[in-house]
Amino acid sequence: TAATAPDLKPVKVDSYETGVRSKFGGIFTLDTSVYYMQKKDDIVTYQVSTGTS
Repeated sequence: TAATAPDLKPVKVDSYETGVRSKFGGIFTLDTSVYYMQKKDDIVTYQVSTGTS
């Protein structure tokens, strides 16, 4: 059986991404990026073991 929680808060996410692309002499290309994400009040599921097989 599944339990319900009517007082759940909405999931909040803050995310940022930035990047740089550079060309060197038309031969070499450098492409790099950074990504950051922070979640609050995430909703997850898990299973509780009863200890029996």
